[in-house]
Amino acid sequence: MVSSVPLGRAGAGSGAAFGELAALAAMLCGTDAAAIFLFGEGKLRQVAGHGVAAGSGHAGRLCADIAASGKRLELLGTEPDGTPGGFFAGEPVILRGTIIGALCVHQPRPRGDALGAAQARALRSIAGRVAAEVALHRAEAAAQAAAAPRPNILLGWREAERLDRPVPLLPEGGRNAWAEQEALLAAQRRFAQGLHTEAEIWQAVADISLHVVRAAQGACVAVPEDDVLVSRAVAGTMPPDIRTPLRGSLSGLCLREGIALRTGEAQSDPRTGTASNVAAGIHSGIAVPIPKRGSFVGVLRLVSAAPNAFSERDMALAQILASIIGTGLGGLDEERARHAALEADARLRLMADAVPGIIWQSDAEGRVDFLNRRWTEFTGIPVDQALDEQRWLDMLHPEDRAATLAAWTRARDEGGEYRISHRQLRRDGSYRWLLTIGLPYHDPMTGRLRRWFGSSVDVHDELEAQATVRRLNAELEKLIAERTQERDQVWNSSTDMLCVITLEGRLTSVNPAWTAVLGWEEGALRNRDVLDLTHPEDRSAGLATLEALRQGRPQFNRINRMCHRDGGHRWLSWNAAVAGNRIYATARDITAEREREEARMQLEEQLRQSQKMEAVGQLTGGLAHDFNNLLTGVIGSLDLLEARLGTDGRSMELDRYLMAARGSAERAAALTHRLLAFSRRQTLDPRPTRPDALAAGMEELVRRTVGPAIELQLRHEAESWTTLCDPNQLESALLNLCINARDAMPAGGRLVIATANRRLDGRAARLLDLAPGCYVMLEVADTGEGMPREVSARAFDPFFTTKPIGKGTGLGLSMVYGFARQSGGRAVINSQPGQGTTVSLYLPRHLGAEDAPEEEMPAGEPDPAEAADGSVLIVEDEPTIRMLVREVVRGMGLAVLESADATAALALLQSPRRIDLLLTDVGLPGSLNGRQLADAARAARPSIKVLFITGYTEEAALRGDALAPGMAVLTKPFSMEELASRVRRMLAEGF
Repeated sequence: MVSSVPLGRAGAGSGAAFGELAALAAMLCGTDAAAIFLFGEGKLRQVAGHGVAAGSGHAGRLCADIAASGKRLELLGTEPDGTPGGFFAGEPVILRGTIIGALCVHQPRPRGDALGAAQARALRSIAGRVAAEVALHRAEAAAQAAAAPRPNILLGWREAERLDRPVPLLPEGGRNAWAEQEALLAAQRRFAQGLHTEAEIWQAVADISLHVVRAAQGACVAVPEDDVLVSRAVAGTMPPDIRTPLRGSLSGLCLREGIALRTGEAQSDPRTGTASNVAAGIHSGIAVPIPKRGSFVGVLRLVSAAPNAFSERDMALAQILASIIGTGLGGLDEERARHAALEADARLRLMADAVPGIIWQSDAEGRVDFLNRRWTEFTGIPVDQALDEQRWLDMLHPEDRAATLAAWTRARDEGGEYRISHRQLRRDGSYRWLLTIGLPYHDPMTGRLRRWFGSSVDVHDELEAQATVRRLNAELEKLIAERTQERDQVWNSSTDMLCVITLEGRLTSVNPAWTAVLGWEEGALRNRDVLDLTHPEDRSAGLATLEALRQGRPQFNRINRMCHRDGGHRWLSWNAAVAGNRIYATARDITAEREREEARMQLEEQLRQSQKMEAVGQLTGGLAHDFNNLLTGVIGSLDLLEARLGTDGRSMELDRYLMAARGSAERAAALTHRLLAFSRRQTLDPRPTRPDALAAGMEELVRRTVGPAIELQLRHEAESWTTLCDPNQLESALLNLCINARDAMPAGGRLVIATANRRLDGRAARLLDLAPGCYVMLEVADTGEGMPREVSARAFDPFFTTKPIGKGTGLGLSMVYGFARQSGGRAVINSQPGQGTTVSLYLPRHLGAEDAPEEEMPAGEPDPAEAADGSVLIVEDEPTIRMLVREVVRGMGLAVLESADATAALALLQSPRRIDLLLTDVGLPGSLNGRQLADAARAARPSIKVLFITGYTEEAALRGDALAPGMAVLTKPFSMEELASRVRRMLAEGF
């Protein structure tokens, strides 16, 4: 229970401090005004205010109610009597259990919600800070009063004249005077060391007084309590727990009159309580009032059993001791006030740190000297680093600095509220929108702007949400308008049949698609039973569906046939849902799909046939390789047989047999070549090639092929880069594409062959399924019929063709695609119906020089190899082929070494024997193939020449690598004459 008492002038406090506290309260609570009211001279008076109408009479009346009740009050917009009003919140100001005033925040307009928990705690904490300021002011006043001259104290010395220096209490004396001074100095030193409670001060003076006033046998410090004086500290012979009446006692008279009193015969002095003195055996006594804050709070009593024991000198010493007590009590109040102020500051700091936003204070010029910890969390800058105006601006988004500076300058010049939303730099380098509000504090005496109290709240998410809401609202309004317009458009333009049907099955509304699909006009369909339009075979299922919907089935999907006006029927796919007593349905005409389904079944049979052909292709490819080895032996044997028999002595009949055998062998070789082409496993001979030069060289051939009705254009962006590929296969691919383009333009058109250099970055390369890098693009574009998406997606599939039966095999584009992939590139097709077709080949750039075309040896000139000797190492696992090759090479006058596998050949290559040419099959038994053997040979003999003989499967060993100079490939089957010619040329050529 607290009571309210007037404080007089001592409770006024510091006006500047109170003004700052009022501004801080308004800022933390988000109101226009705040005021502080304190009791003074028996009335509640306003001592500080902030904002418009800070000290309005209405706020004063409500604060008077708070001071009278001691309870917190908050009004959102309705007065206690029920009438409308503004917002008001107030807290009582309580000091040591006593109500000394009230603190309030208010504004003339109502507020939608009450103060938050953090704001309510902040307002209560600021009320405590006001009480601490009052306590501090009182302590300062008490200290001044204690140091001022006291007319009722006989010695008349000021405190500053007594403390920390020897003071002669009597005329120059002897030992007693010095002892008394030493005792007083000891008391001063003890007080200087710090006494923390009133009880400690009282007991210390009671103990010291017996040393200072040597005539005293007992000492007591008593304070008033109701109508008696109660001892709080005793020393010497003074008994504890003494209770002396305020009236009828020397001590009570001393306290009431505020004067020091002395008696020499206490047992007969009418001013004293003689009975108690007689009982205690007291004859002499001194009573001195203890000063504090301009009044007296207790009595120092000194007693002795001897009559007339105390002199004037003892009286003066007792007054000094009482003054020391007052000084100590004043210092204690000051210390308590300082602790209260520090505690209030700490509470305010905690309250500021508890606020989710940034709280700041600055001087009048904007130099920030207070920030809560949210500032450091947001910016990473310690709170003890002051920010001036320029540094604050540097932390703002460049686009917001001018507006922020203008708003700040205007608020500072006008002394009004500073409010702006701007983006501020976070510690992670990003910018966030903050709402910054600053309230000015003006000196209540001069009106001069002294400080700013402000907050910065992160409103980034809120602003983004508002912008999103605005955008969504605008989009929603637009969408509603569009949907309202589109609804009819969709209804009228949809190719699907839309309708509304009653649960009984009658059409209430149909869209124009019904007329387009079934031929019936809208008027003929409205209110018609949908079952009447259903194919007779499907009506029972339709009737069951309607019954299920009537029984609560939410939706259905089904396929049925509907009658057309021309007497036919159409297949429809239905989707419908029930809402209320209506069925909302869509029906799509799937007649064409049903027909395509029948066609699909026919195509499945064709697909099975194509799969058989694919299997045949794989089988024939393997057979072709084996036939190549066999045919090489057959053809080689026939060549040697003809050479050995010669022309003399050979009958005509024998020549006919030899010619028949050779013809059959050559036809078999041609068949294996076609089989290899069919399975796309032909051998490539990659060489550095410029596609633009190759296309230019084929121009006349292409013109003759496509005919005069088609305009041929060659376009080259620049001289194309070189690519490493088989030029013959590239010519074949280009010619194949030109023939396809010709077939796509039966009525004529334009054919464009273009080349360009392209650098593909990561994204472009990924889209083409290529590695990033440089590519040469060869493009063939026509203005023909084009292809739909589903056809172009399958254009590279083997055996896929859109040409009539017998006009195409479906292998042309797949061979082009396989060649491009085999060369390290990609083929891409782009086509649209009526827009023509473009096929682009992307081939990787080769940084080596372009190969020079082979020069034919002039006729009649002698072959330089015929006259040269040499040594050839033959490596072939087939004995027949090895024997034939050996015979041919020996017939050329060359030395022959032979081996059936790579291991034995490697031993010969590492020996000192002369070997000019390595003639090896690519596919060899064991761990090394022909290509690996050639690499090992080049490592041991860098100048050795290599001739590979191969069928398609061994070509895989050469596919990834270009042939180095001095290397060549001879494809099986070959004639012995072709073998001999190739060996002669390689031995004659350098590299």
